[in-house]
Amino acid sequence: MPRARSEHTDNLILIAATTILVLTAQRYFQPPLRRPDSSPTAPSLSERNATVSDMARPGHGRLSSNPLQIPLTGWKDILWRTYQQISEDRLLAIAASVVSNSRLTNMAANTVKGNNTGVSAAPQDITFAALATALGLAVTAVKTVKSQSFTSNGTYTPSTGMLYCIAEVQGGGGGGGGAAGVAAQSAAGGGGQGGGYARKVFSAATIGVSQAVTVGAAANGGAAGANNGTNGNISSLGALLSATGGAAGTGGTSSATAISGTSGGSGAGVGASGDINLTGGLGGSGLAFGSSTAAMGGYGGSSHFSGQVNGGIVTGAGSNGNNYGGGGGGGAAGASSFAGGNGAQGIVIITEFCSQ
Repeated sequence: MPRARSEHTDNLILIAATTILVLTAQRYFQPPLRRPDSSPTAPSLSERNATVSDMARPGHGRLSSNPLQIPLTGWKDILWRTYQQISEDRLLAIAASVVSNSRLTNMAANTVKGNNTGVSAAPQDITFAALATALGLAVTAVKTVKSQSFTSNGTYTPSTGMLYCIAEVQGGGGGGGGAAGVAAQSAAGGGGQGGGYARKVFSAATIGVSQAVTVGAAANGGAAGANNGTNGNISSLGALLSATGGAAGTGGTSSATAISGTSGGSGAGVGASGDINLTGGLGGSGLAFGSSTAAMGGYGGSSHFSGQVNGGIVTGAGSNGNNYGGGGGGGAAGASSFAGGNGAQGIVIITEFCSQ
């Protein structure tokens, strides 16, 4: 025995039938429209007479004012013309659209229609989250972005709902070399090197409960005299990410030689284990001009967060490294000794993407 149609199916059929009927009647009562022609000639007298004659044909209801006045022969004409015009006027497509829209108006927000209980079951609202779960997809929206910055050693504990994070570590800059002063001579210390930098994306699972944070402390510049600065210090996030500090600048010894130079250090800091690993900028060599008692200390190397800084000019102490990870400038000496500038400390920055 055939299965009875559901109420839902009957409703769809009724809507579709009503729609086709209304559109068909509307089409029937509209005056015939001429198709565009390549030549803008007016219809001939015979064509106009044929149209008038067709409308006045007795027994077909062509002059009826409402559908109830149309006789059977007229409805046959309607059905035949509908069949001929169905492709051109897209009646079925329009009817289907009306049916579809009537169902969409009853859908809850952020849902799709479907069922998994059989072809005869009425469609149910299925949320996108439920659909993703059924497909085995993990869908968790990022709702907030947070940041934690460390300028000293500590522990990084992820915020509640952290999904993933971007970690950045900047090593400290090296201190600039000092310069020894002697009468009728000059000396220049070398600039400290910039610290390295690394950046990487980590999932919450990789970070775990927490990670130790090490921040490279500021490095001292060489004391007044021919004294080397101190090396910059490493910054790290546990064993996951690290960046070394920049090397120290060399202290400058006084000389009467017309031009003499002092090394800017043995190497800049380097980032490691990151998606992005950067090497710090090199510190400049110091230049002394002998008995002129004038000198130029080497510039301090740059970092990801800092530009170069000047060393002492003519005579004077080197400038301290800027921001985070910049190297200190070298001192410049004539008759008196001057110190090198301090290297800037490092920093660790964690940018979190959280679900709450």
